[in-house]
Amino acid sequence: MLPCQGESAPFQVPEPLKPWVGWVLHGHEEKQCPMAFNNESLRSCSWTSRLTVTLNKTQGHFSQQIQMIKSEWIHLPGDET
Repeated sequence: MLPCQGESAPFQVPEPLKPWVGWVLHGHEEKQCPMAFNNESLRSCSWTSRLTVTLNKTQGHFSQQIQMIKSEWIHLPGDET
């Protein structure tokens, strides 16, 4: 079993082919992303988790943990979109 770039969802690759996984998936990293439970054509390559917000009378700060399988744009709190 080969983990999906450090994620917990493994896929099976025969031992002699393991060195080729990165080459085969180059440009198709989304193939490692889990499918939606009700639509196998939709994949989620990032998950947002803990959001910490600190506010006072004059300013605010936030931090958010995001787990990503491939690089993609993400929406941050306060985005207009």
